[in-house]
Amino acid sequence: MRRIAVYAALAALSDATAKASFDWKSAPAAEHLHFRPCYDSFQCARLTLPLNWQDDYDKRTVTIAVIKRPAVVSHDDPSYAGVVFTQPGGPGNSGVEYMLGRHERLRDIIDIPGKRHYDLVAFDPRGTGNSLPNISCFSGLAAHMRAKEMQTM
Repeated sequence: MRRIAVYAALAALSDATAKASFDWKSAPAAEHLHFRPCYDSFQCARLTLPLNWQDDYDKRTVTIAVIKRPAVVSHDDPSYAGVVFTQPGGPGNSGVEYMLGRHERLRDIIDIPGKRHYDLVAFDPRGTGNSLPNISCFSGLAAHMRAKEMQTM
């Protein structure tokens, strides 16, 4: 039971921090990425995509939240090596939260100081995190925490 309380507290703290740092609704959703500053040293964008790529008549869309940690060098620097996309897996895991918590570790793994530097990009898959519409398989936070607790048994 103590784990559920800890999960709930961490989830609430994480949600409060993320909401205080960047209002995703302030980033216009578009069919091309238009990054804007967010979370101090990151860039964020919202990308509008078809809900169903295989049906030309289905005009429904989803809006995907994308976060980028720019390379430590400019794009015209010879050591700039491009973009690395990362995703924590799932189901239901937020790429935005993953990037916010792991960007330094990722940079330590893939960059070679003075030789190779990358932009780091992650996203919240459709239905999760800051992407819209948001989908929940649980009736509330308590049900979600019980499911998390069951995973550790």
